Amino acid sequence: MNNRADKQDNKRSANGFIRYIVNKKFSTAVSVACSILIMGVLVALVYFFRIPNPSLILIAGIVLCSMMFGFGGGIVAALPMLGYTMYYFSENNDFFTYTAENTARVWVTIFGTTVVMIMVSMLKHEEVKAFDELSELSEQMNVENEKVQRATVVDTLTGVGNRLALRVDIENYLNRDICILLVDIDDFKHVNDLYGNDVGDLILVRTAKLLSEEFGAESCYRYGGDEFLVIVADPDREECIAKIRSLIDDRPEINMQGDRVTADYSIGYHFAKVGDPFELREMLINADRMMYESKRAGKNRIFGDEDKPE
Repeated sequence: MNNRADKQDNKRSANGFIRYIVNKKFSTAVSVACSILIMGVLVALVYFFRIPNPSLILIAGIVLCSMMFGFGGGIVAALPMLGYTMYYFSENNDFFTYTAENTARVWVTIFGTTVVMIMVSMLKHEEVKAFDELSELSEQMNVENEKVQRATVVDTLTGVGNRLALRVDIENYLNRDICILLVDIDDFKHVNDLYGNDVGDLILVRTAKLLSEEFGAESCYRYGGDEFLVIVADPDREECIAKIRSLIDDRPEINMQGDRVTADYSIGYHFAKVGDPFELREMLINADRMMYESKRAGKNRIFGDEDKPE
Protein backbone atom coordinates (compact mmCIF):
# COMPACT_ATOMS: atom_id res chain seq x y z
CA MET A 1 0.00 0.00 0.00
CA ASN A 2 2.79 2.43 0.89
CA ASN A 3 4.62 1.76 -2.38
CA ARG A 4 1.43 2.38 -4.34
CA ALA A 5 0.79 5.60 -2.46
CA ASP A 6 4.39 6.73 -3.03
CA LYS A 7 4.05 6.05 -6.77
CA GLN A 8 0.81 8.04 -6.91
CA ASP A 9 2.42 10.93 -5.03
CA ASN A 10 5.40 10.87 -7.38
CA LYS A 11 3.06 10.84 -10.37
CA ARG A 12 1.12 13.82 -9.00
CA SER A 13 4.38 15.66 -8.37
CA ALA A 14 5.62 14.97 -11.89
CA ASN A 15 2.31 16.06 -13.44
CA GLY A 16 2.31 19.18 -11.29
CA PHE A 17 5.86 20.02 -12.37
CA ILE A 18 4.97 19.56 -16.04
CA ARG A 19 1.87 21.77 -15.67
CA TYR A 20 4.01 24.38 -13.92
CA ILE A 21 6.60 24.39 -16.71
CA VAL A 22 4.02 24.44 -19.52
CA ASN A 23 1.90 27.20 -17.98
CA LYS A 24 4.69 29.39 -16.63
CA LYS A 25 5.43 32.60 -18.50
CA PHE A 26 9.16 33.14 -19.12
CA SER A 27 10.94 36.34 -20.07
CA THR A 28 12.28 36.70 -23.63
CA ALA A 29 15.90 36.34 -22.52
CA VAL A 30 15.14 33.17 -20.58
CA SER A 31 13.11 31.73 -23.47
CA VAL A 32 15.92 32.36 -25.99
CA ALA A 33 18.66 31.06 -23.70
CA CYS A 34 16.76 27.89 -22.76
CA SER A 35 15.75 27.16 -26.36
CA ILE A 36 19.37 27.51 -27.53
CA LEU A 37 20.55 25.29 -24.68
CA ILE A 38 17.97 22.56 -25.37
CA MET A 39 18.63 22.50 -29.10
CA GLY A 40 22.39 22.72 -28.55
CA VAL A 41 22.28 19.58 -26.40
CA LEU A 42 20.15 17.73 -28.98
CA VAL A 43 22.34 18.80 -31.93
CA ALA A 44 25.43 17.66 -30.03
CA LEU A 45 23.68 14.36 -29.27
CA VAL A 46 22.81 13.57 -32.88
CA TYR A 47 26.22 14.80 -34.12
CA PHE A 48 28.49 12.88 -31.77
CA PHE A 49 26.42 9.70 -31.91
CA ARG A 50 25.97 9.97 -35.69
CA ILE A 51 22.23 9.30 -35.43
CA PRO A 52 21.09 8.39 -38.97
CA ASN A 53 17.73 10.21 -38.87
CA PRO A 54 18.19 13.26 -36.62
CA SER A 55 15.03 15.08 -37.72
CA LEU A 56 12.72 13.27 -35.29
CA ILE A 57 14.90 14.10 -32.30
CA LEU A 58 15.34 17.72 -33.34
CA ILE A 59 11.63 18.15 -34.07
CA ALA A 60 10.96 16.82 -30.56
CA GLY A 61 13.19 19.64 -29.30
CA ILE A 62 11.19 22.20 -31.29
CA VAL A 63 7.95 20.79 -29.88
CA LEU A 64 9.35 21.07 -26.33
CA CYS A 65 10.57 24.65 -26.84
CA SER A 66 7.28 25.68 -28.48
CA MET A 67 5.31 24.15 -25.58
CA MET A 68 7.40 25.96 -23.01
CA PHE A 69 8.10 29.29 -24.69
CA GLY A 70 5.51 29.70 -27.48
CA PHE A 71 6.30 31.07 -30.94
CA GLY A 72 9.52 32.75 -29.83
CA GLY A 73 10.94 29.55 -28.40
CA GLY A 74 9.85 27.58 -31.46
CA ILE A 75 11.54 29.98 -33.88
CA VAL A 76 14.78 30.03 -31.88
CA ALA A 77 14.74 26.23 -31.70
CA ALA A 78 14.04 25.92 -35.43
CA LEU A 79 17.21 27.79 -36.42
CA PRO A 80 19.69 25.21 -35.00
CA MET A 81 17.62 22.43 -36.55
CA LEU A 82 17.65 24.16 -39.95
CA GLY A 83 21.39 24.63 -39.69
CA TYR A 84 22.03 21.02 -38.76
CA THR A 85 19.65 19.78 -41.47
CA MET A 86 21.57 21.76 -44.10
CA TYR A 87 24.84 20.44 -42.70
CA TYR A 88 23.60 16.85 -42.53
CA PHE A 89 22.13 16.61 -46.07
CA SER A 90 24.69 18.74 -47.93
CA GLU A 91 27.50 17.14 -49.94
CA ASN A 92 30.66 16.91 -47.82
CA ASN A 93 28.73 18.85 -45.13
CA ASP A 94 29.47 22.18 -46.85
CA PHE A 95 25.92 23.61 -46.31
CA PHE A 96 25.60 24.56 -50.01
CA THR A 97 25.85 21.51 -52.28
CA TYR A 98 22.89 19.07 -52.40
CA THR A 99 21.70 16.25 -54.53
CA ALA A 100 18.15 16.52 -55.88
CA GLU A 101 17.01 13.92 -53.36
CA ASN A 102 18.62 15.68 -50.40
CA THR A 103 17.26 19.04 -51.56
CA ALA A 104 13.77 17.56 -51.33
CA ARG A 105 14.57 16.20 -47.88
CA VAL A 106 15.70 19.63 -46.70
CA TRP A 107 12.50 21.28 -47.98
CA VAL A 108 10.32 18.57 -46.45
CA THR A 109 12.14 19.00 -43.13
CA ILE A 110 11.70 22.77 -43.27
CA PHE A 111 8.02 22.44 -44.13
CA GLY A 112 7.37 19.84 -41.43
CA THR A 113 9.30 21.83 -38.85
CA THR A 114 7.34 25.00 -39.64
CA VAL A 115 3.97 23.24 -39.45
CA VAL A 116 4.85 21.52 -36.16
CA MET A 117 6.18 24.74 -34.65
CA ILE A 118 3.08 26.73 -35.64
CA MET A 119 0.64 24.08 -34.43
CA VAL A 120 2.35 23.54 -31.10
CA SER A 121 2.82 27.29 -30.54
CA MET A 122 -0.87 27.90 -31.25
CA LEU A 123 -1.80 25.16 -28.80
CA LYS A 124 0.54 26.75 -26.26
CA HIS A 125 -1.10 30.14 -26.85
CA GLU A 126 -4.59 28.71 -26.38
CA GLU A 127 -3.51 26.81 -23.28
CA VAL A 128 -1.98 29.88 -21.69
CA LYS A 129 -5.09 31.88 -22.59
CA ALA A 130 -7.33 29.22 -21.04
CA PHE A 131 -5.08 29.06 -17.98
CA ASP A 132 -5.26 32.86 -17.56
CA GLU A 133 -9.05 32.77 -17.90
CA LEU A 134 -9.23 29.95 -15.37
CA SER A 135 -6.99 31.88 -12.97
CA GLU A 136 -9.16 34.98 -13.35
CA LEU A 137 -12.30 32.91 -12.79
CA SER A 138 -10.73 31.27 -9.75
CA GLU A 139 -9.84 34.70 -8.34
CA GLN A 140 -13.40 35.93 -8.92
CA MET A 141 -14.73 32.83 -7.18
CA ASN A 142 -12.44 33.47 -4.22
CA VAL A 143 -13.74 37.03 -3.98
CA GLU A 144 -17.33 35.80 -4.16
CA ASN A 145 -16.61 33.10 -1.56
CA GLU A 146 -15.18 35.74 0.77
CA LYS A 147 -18.34 37.81 0.29
CA VAL A 148 -20.52 34.78 1.02
CA GLN A 149 -18.47 33.87 4.09
CA ARG A 150 -18.64 37.45 5.31
CA ALA A 151 -22.40 37.53 4.71
CA THR A 152 -22.84 34.41 6.84
CA VAL A 153 -21.03 35.89 9.86
CA VAL A 154 -22.17 39.53 9.64
CA ASP A 155 -25.54 40.85 10.71
CA THR A 156 -26.86 42.49 7.56
CA LEU A 157 -28.71 45.29 9.37
CA THR A 158 -26.10 46.47 11.86
CA GLY A 159 -22.85 45.35 10.24
CA VAL A 160 -21.49 43.68 13.38
CA GLY A 161 -20.96 39.96 13.85
CA ASN A 162 -23.80 37.52 14.43
CA ARG A 163 -23.89 34.35 16.53
CA LEU A 164 -22.07 32.38 13.86
CA ALA A 165 -19.28 34.96 13.96
CA LEU A 166 -19.03 34.37 17.71
CA ARG A 167 -18.57 30.63 17.10
CA VAL A 168 -15.87 31.41 14.54
CA ASP A 169 -14.09 33.89 16.85
CA ILE A 170 -14.35 31.89 20.05
CA GLU A 171 -10.80 30.52 19.75
CA ASN A 172 -9.48 34.10 19.86
CA TYR A 173 -10.78 34.54 23.42
CA LEU A 174 -9.61 31.31 25.03
CA ASN A 175 -6.83 31.40 27.66
CA ARG A 176 -7.16 35.18 27.95
CA ASP A 177 -8.58 37.70 30.37
CA ILE A 178 -11.78 39.10 28.92
CA CYS A 179 -14.70 41.31 29.76
CA ILE A 180 -18.14 40.30 28.54
CA LEU A 181 -21.03 42.70 28.46
CA LEU A 182 -24.60 42.16 27.33
CA VAL A 183 -26.54 45.20 26.20
CA ASP A 184 -30.33 44.93 25.97
CA ILE A 185 -32.43 47.73 24.47
CA ASP A 186 -35.19 48.48 26.97
CA ASP A 187 -38.82 48.39 25.79
CA PHE A 188 -37.72 47.73 22.22
CA LYS A 189 -41.01 46.05 21.29
CA HIS A 190 -42.90 49.07 22.59
CA VAL A 191 -40.78 51.38 20.39
CA ASN A 192 -41.45 49.20 17.37
CA ASP A 193 -45.18 49.11 18.06
CA LEU A 194 -45.39 52.84 18.68
CA TYR A 195 -43.08 54.25 15.99
CA GLY A 196 -42.68 51.42 13.49
CA ASN A 197 -39.95 49.01 12.51
CA ASP A 198 -37.95 51.68 10.66
CA VAL A 199 -37.32 53.53 13.91
CA GLY A 200 -36.53 50.26 15.66
CA ASP A 201 -34.02 49.36 12.93
CA LEU A 202 -32.42 52.79 13.23
CA ILE A 203 -31.99 52.30 16.98
CA LEU A 204 -30.32 48.92 16.35
CA VAL A 205 -27.97 50.43 13.77
CA ARG A 206 -27.00 53.33 16.02
CA THR A 207 -26.51 51.04 18.99
CA ALA A 208 -24.16 48.83 16.95
CA LYS A 209 -22.29 51.94 15.82
CA LEU A 210 -21.96 53.20 19.41
CA LEU A 211 -20.61 49.85 20.64
CA SER A 212 -18.24 49.57 17.67
CA GLU A 213 -16.84 53.05 18.31
CA GLU A 214 -16.23 52.28 21.98
CA PHE A 215 -14.94 48.70 21.76
CA GLY A 216 -14.16 48.01 18.09
CA ALA A 217 -16.47 46.35 15.57
CA GLU A 218 -14.49 43.09 15.79
CA SER A 219 -15.54 42.77 19.46
CA CYS A 220 -19.26 43.33 18.89
CA TYR A 221 -22.00 40.83 18.04
CA ARG A 222 -25.73 41.07 17.59
CA TYR A 223 -26.68 38.35 20.03
CA GLY A 224 -30.45 38.49 19.69
CA GLY A 225 -33.21 40.65 18.29
CA ASP A 226 -32.51 43.60 20.59
CA GLU A 227 -29.46 42.25 22.45
CA PHE A 228 -25.81 42.96 21.71
CA LEU A 229 -22.80 41.11 23.05
CA VAL A 230 -19.37 42.68 23.44
CA ILE A 231 -16.23 40.71 24.30
CA VAL A 232 -13.14 42.74 25.15
CA ALA A 233 -9.90 40.73 25.18
CA ASP A 234 -7.13 41.63 27.66
CA PRO A 235 -9.02 44.67 28.95
CA ASP A 236 -7.77 47.48 31.13
CA ARG A 237 -10.37 47.07 33.87
CA GLU A 238 -10.85 50.72 34.81
CA GLU A 239 -10.86 51.92 31.21
CA CYS A 240 -13.30 49.20 30.20
CA ILE A 241 -15.71 50.03 33.04
CA ALA A 242 -15.53 53.72 32.11
CA LYS A 243 -16.49 52.87 28.52
CA ILE A 244 -19.36 50.69 29.72
CA ARG A 245 -20.71 53.50 31.90
CA SER A 246 -20.41 55.99 29.05
CA LEU A 247 -22.93 53.96 27.04
CA ILE A 248 -25.76 55.21 29.24
CA ASP A 249 -24.79 58.84 28.63
CA ASP A 250 -24.12 58.44 24.90
CA ARG A 251 -27.16 56.34 24.01
CA PRO A 252 -28.69 57.38 20.68
CA GLU A 253 -31.62 59.78 20.44
CA ILE A 254 -33.97 59.92 17.44
CA ASN A 255 -36.31 62.79 16.59
CA MET A 256 -39.62 61.35 15.37
CA GLN A 257 -42.24 63.90 14.39
CA GLY A 258 -41.46 66.10 17.36
CA ASP A 259 -40.97 63.18 19.76
CA ARG A 260 -37.53 62.30 21.00
CA VAL A 261 -37.09 58.53 21.02
CA THR A 262 -34.20 57.53 23.28
CA ALA A 263 -32.62 54.08 23.30
CA ASP A 264 -32.38 53.03 26.93
CA TYR A 265 -30.05 50.17 27.83
CA SER A 266 -29.91 47.54 30.52
CA ILE A 267 -26.30 46.36 30.69
CA GLY A 268 -24.61 43.49 32.51
CA TYR A 269 -20.86 42.88 32.51
CA HIS A 270 -18.44 40.34 33.89
CA PHE A 271 -14.64 40.01 34.04
CA ALA A 272 -12.83 36.67 34.10
CA LYS A 273 -10.17 34.55 32.46
CA VAL A 274 -11.49 32.03 29.94
CA GLY A 275 -9.82 28.67 29.62
CA ASP A 276 -12.26 26.78 27.41
CA PRO A 277 -15.61 27.31 25.62
CA PHE A 278 -17.55 26.04 28.65
CA GLU A 279 -16.07 28.77 30.84
CA LEU A 280 -16.98 31.34 28.19
CA ARG A 281 -20.54 30.02 28.28
CA GLU A 282 -20.56 30.44 32.07
CA MET A 283 -19.38 34.02 31.65
CA LEU A 284 -22.22 34.68 29.21
CA ILE A 285 -24.70 33.29 31.75
CA ASN A 286 -23.25 35.54 34.47
CA ALA A 287 -23.35 38.63 32.23
CA ASP A 288 -26.92 37.77 31.25
CA ARG A 289 -27.91 37.41 34.91
CA MET A 290 -26.36 40.79 35.71
CA MET A 291 -28.15 42.37 32.76
CA TYR A 292 -31.47 41.17 34.19
CA GLU A 293 -30.44 42.61 37.56
CA SER A 294 -30.22 45.96 35.78
CA LYS A 295 -33.74 45.50 34.41
CA ARG A 296 -35.14 44.55 37.82
CA ALA A 297 -33.52 47.67 39.26
CA GLY A 298 -35.53 49.89 36.93
CA LYS A 299 -33.89 49.58 33.47
CA ASN A 300 -31.44 51.94 31.78
CA ARG A 301 -28.85 50.79 34.30
CA ILE A 302 -25.59 48.91 34.58
CA PHE A 303 -24.78 45.97 36.80
CA GLY A 304 -21.45 44.17 36.92
CA ASP A 305 -18.84 42.49 39.09
CA GLU A 306 -18.51 45.30 41.62
CA ASP A 307 -21.76 47.15 40.95
CA LYS A 308 -25.04 47.38 42.73
CA PRO A 309 -28.29 48.22 40.92
CA GLU A 310 -28.74 51.95 40.86
